[in-house]
Amino acid sequence: MLFTLENQKGKFLTITFYYIHGVWQLVDQEKIHNQCLSNDPKERIHALEEFKIYFSSMPDKQQAWNDLHKLTYDQDRSVRSEAASALGFRFSDVPDKQQAWNDLHRLTNDQDRSVRSEAASALGFGFSDVPDKQQAWNDLHRLTNDQDRSVRSEAVSVLGSVFSDMPDKQQAWNDLHRLTNDDEYSSVRESAAKALGSNFYQVPDKQQAWNDLVRLTNCASWHRSLWGERSNAAKALSYAFSQVPDKQQA
Repeated sequence: MLFTLENQKGKFLTITFYYIHGVWQLVDQEKIHNQCLSNDPKERIHALEEFKIYFSSMPDKQQAWNDLHKLTYDQDRSVRSEAASALGFRFSDVPDKQQAWNDLHRLTNDQDRSVRSEAASALGFGFSDVPDKQQAWNDLHRLTNDQDRSVRSEAVSVLGSVFSDMPDKQQAWNDLHRLTNDDEYSSVRESAAKALGSNFYQVPDKQQAWNDLVRLTNCASWHRSLWGERSNAAKALSYAFSQVPDKQQA
């Protein structure tokens, strides 16, 4: 619900009320805009959190987009990370998708790992709307090889969520297979197991995918840190049961 009010300086302001969980909540775009300009990074982050929730109903989407775009260049890594997240959440609503895509592509190359991780996640949210899916796929493929485990883990999760839209499913499958063998971190293997399970029917080499899942469920070590890995592999087997080549083994 929109209202136009006059403040003490005679300036007319457009504010928005949302009915959320039984309560009317006020959204003041001018206040959010001012937070975007604040010297306090916490306020800038709060503004981005507001964009994630309310962007689609902002009375001046161009101003909101200008603010969001500017914050993708913020010097504070936490602000850039939140800006990447907001881009993903609201990619379909921004008025300039080409610029939004340029921003997202740039953030996948950010020097900070948390920004790259959020940019990878944003690729998943916005993949269907990005104007250059081949470059988006190239970025995602590159991020599966990132030196940081959290980025690799997020990238493989996204790969699983958008596998059906991948322009190169063979390479996407190669990435999934490779990441089930990530020697260093079980969190990456867990994400790969989930992705395999949800996309088993689409992978070009079901026998190898089956072998990967069996290997993960039969992990020799029973260390607590690997419980999640085996659990996710077992769940993946259950999701893929109708497609597995050896139902007796499954």
